[in-house]
Amino acid sequence: MATKLAGTAEPTDQIEIGRIVGVFGIKGWLKVQSFTEPVEGILDYAEWHLDRPGIAGTWRVRDGRRQGRQVVASLAEVEDRDEAQRFVGARIAVEREQLGATAGARVLPR
Repeated sequence: MATKLAGTAEPTDQIEIGRIVGVFGIKGWLKVQSFTEPVEGILDYAEWHLDRPGIAGTWRVRDGRRQGRQVVASLAEVEDRDEAQRFVGARIAVEREQLGATAGARVLPR
């Protein structure tokens, strides 16, 4: 079961950079709608703050890649499709101060 990273405080100043829109395969991968340019720039952030009813906390991004116009990603401790399904609909955010930390990605206006 995916858990919130131990010792992380809830961020107070978040910027939404994407949403989880579905599951991909049987090994717990997620389909991600990225609001960054380029779309795979969302993978420049090692930790995502996820928020949806029943899911709130910080998860580590284990792996990811561009898949057509979307991105697919694997989160630490999410091992199968059933676990991944719990995250569908979650918004993905990072703390505002992290935006300057990545060289290649920028968040598009919505």
